[in-house]
Amino acid sequence: MNPLINPGISAILKQMKKNRETDSEKKLYDVLFLDYDGVINIVNKNYSIDRFESRRMENINRLCREFGLKIVVTSSWRLFPNYGELLYENGLDPDIEVLGCTESTGPRETEIKNYLMQHIYINKLKNGEDVKFVTCWGRGDFQKAFDETIEGFKRYVYNTGDDNVVLVMGGDLNIDKTEGKIFKDKVALFVKDEKLQDKMLTMDDFVPGRAMAQVSDCVIVASRTAPCELVDLEGKQHLCTPIVANGQGLKQKNFDPGIPEEAQMADAFRTKHQFFDSREEMLKAASDDVKANFNKVVEPIKKKIETKYKVALGKEIPAETLEKFLEVNPDYKNALRMLRDEVMADDIAEALKRCLIDHRDDDVARTILKNQINGKYGWEENQAITRSEVSTGDLYRSDFKKQATNVENKDVIGHGAKVPESRIKTKIIETSFWGRCKNWANSRGGKWTLGIAGGAAVISGLGYVGYKTGWLDPKFADKKKHGHLSRIG
Repeated sequence: MNPLINPGISAILKQMKKNRETDSEKKLYDVLFLDYDGVINIVNKNYSIDRFESRRMENINRLCREFGLKIVVTSSWRLFPNYGELLYENGLDPDIEVLGCTESTGPRETEIKNYLMQHIYINKLKNGEDVKFVTCWGRGDFQKAFDETIEGFKRYVYNTGDDNVVLVMGGDLNIDKTEGKIFKDKVALFVKDEKLQDKMLTMDDFVPGRAMAQVSDCVIVASRTAPCELVDLEGKQHLCTPIVANGQGLKQKNFDPGIPEEAQMADAFRTKHQFFDSREEMLKAASDDVKANFNKVVEPIKKKIETKYKVALGKEIPAETLEKFLEVNPDYKNALRMLRDEVMADDIAEALKRCLIDHRDDDVARTILKNQINGKYGWEENQAITRSEVSTGDLYRSDFKKQATNVENKDVIGHGAKVPESRIKTKIIETSFWGRCKNWANSRGGKWTLGIAGGAAVISGLGYVGYKTGWLDPKFADKKKHGHLSRIG
């Protein structure tokens, strides 16, 4: 190493070598993110630019050769189509690969992080690794329970050690400022956790739910209340298995393989509880630490209420009256929500494990796939999968009018509208590979050949996931075992 080339390069090479020696978890990447101006383009004393200064280009070559680095351009020069050619023309070793450039989306640090996250999973897919894609979308309000979703996903990662999973979620996070802040605070804690880095992407405002369902293994629908939820139906339309809260409409139309009487109809996974289960049920399900924290908050509140009542009326407070006082106490309400959220997060983590690990490639997975292919999940046509045998559309119209006041027919979704037959039928985006598979599978010929195709996939060694994504094209499935995910690249 010749220090005359640049005294600083020696220190850089030494530090990089040290980093790799101590990188036991292999978190470093073989990529050099390169800016041009001020790095290889130098402004001289007369303010003219000495473009691609040769000494600095040689330093870039040495770094890349010694550590096997490839280049990703972060400079604003990436806006010019020949940004890569300029490097080779001005001294970059032709054996050093220029992979491409970052996207112009914001601060450079964010652009680099986004590039790394995208390519971590794309490279894993290319290498044949089993990457799981989890999604969630909707409004960022109390009802949709985004905070429970992110906490449940976090616990799944911690409990299983699954390093090949990513959560992509989002929606209008400003629709409810209080809940939006709760969610954003959880995101901030999530991204600071080293074990969880590169495992989540959030989108604020518009979210392409249909496209996300098409590339996902499962969609989490943790809604605290859900009389007529649609996200689970949209997921199943695209063979994206719902993980749903065990209550109201979600319980009615999602069938869990863990319940014997539902096993043959299974098309989803449900949590063990719903958010509004009784306090006693939640305490029974909670961990010892969660119970202790709940009681630590609630017991002083109860004693304070009991004391005030006795002083005022000279007798013990009846149990029913105590409950009524508790129900309106803000600190008690917060503690009760925390208790419920903790139990639901544990349930979501357990359901994710059943979906993504326990039944990743077995007869349960094949049953779920078969039922999703054959199912009718449209708003107006899903009566066959509801316990009441009434479609979600009809349930909405009847229940909404029954519960609301001063509602006229014209205010009810779908009232008096003649829905075209083509809109009633399940319709999938034809342009996507998976969309064409779904429509083919719903055709008479597709259903007839489904069993043969499934058997052939098993015999050929492609397994369930290969079958799910490539029964029409075994070569495609063999190249990218989880092809439904590869479309993110």
